[in-house]
Amino acid sequence: MISTQYECIFIHQRKCAGTAVIMAFGLLPSDPHFHYMNDRVLNAEYTQRPAHYFVFSVVRNPWDRFISGWKYCASTRHRTLRDVLLDPPQTGHDYRHLTRLQADILFDGQNRPAAEFVMRYETIQNDCYRV
Repeated sequence: MISTQYECIFIHQRKCAGTAVIMAFGLLPSDPHFHYMNDRVLNAEYTQRPAHYFVFSVVRNPWDRFISGWKYCASTRHRTLRDVLLDPPQTGHDYRHLTRLQADILFDGQNRPAAEFVMRYETIQNDCYRV
């Protein structure tokens, strides 16, 4: 998400309050700014981002995120947890929401952090006041 009003970019980590954060900026899914840099830092939008914009993200306890994704994804919600752990999604939508490592979208091609500030899902209310 990009907010020209607040000059910031939010790197949307799946299953980590991303939609709530983006909607707090008044953006709806139909707005192209809602989807800006929506799929990791390695896309073209990242290299063309305004350099002075504040970049932030949210991460979540990996186990809690996995459980949330397991119940959210169509391909996994009716499978047992054991089955999903033994054979997790490897590509596509469900991979991004369940299996992909959070670090994969928070570091650029040179392994540098992309976000200036990373909030934790578990403490997001307090973290918002620290920005």
